[in-house]
Amino acid sequence: LYERDNPGTNFSMGFKPTGIWLSHLMMWTAAMQHPDEHFLFLEIDAQFQPGWKEKFDQAMLDVPSNFDVFHVGSCCMAGHPKKHVKGLVFETKHAQCSHCTVIRRGVLPFLLSKIRKCYAPIDCQLVDEVFPDLRTYAIFPRIVDQLNTELPP
Repeated sequence: LYERDNPGTNFSMGFKPTGIWLSHLMMWTAAMQHPDEHFLFLEIDAQFQPGWKEKFDQAMLDVPSNFDVFHVGSCCMAGHPKKHVKGLVFETKHAQCSHCTVIRRGVLPFLLSKIRKCYAPIDCQLVDEVFPDLRTYAIFPRIVDQLNTELPP
């Protein structure tokens, strides 16, 4: 049972969130085998908004070059601190969702060392255990949604 952010909902860490957690560990581990500096991770239900490519290309120029995690699709940032960097790019420690994320290769060992126990949805674990120690940014408003998923801003 996981109810930290929504007490009383009886949300259970069943097959789906556990599978999502495990798939992130597997794709981060696989990425470690490649020499690329950055990786764009997509979930199967990522849905790109019209004009996303131009906005993405500009955002990649606007985000600081030493970023660790860059959320292209995110949710739940409203009401949490964020600092405008440039254009659509904001520095934040509270971007949730992982349906479209760019991650720097050098941070993958840290991610893998911190996310060792499946007790919460992967995005909640990242916000709680990982992002406070990293340089994390997000495009706001997001330019990638999730198919058939209602995501708060």
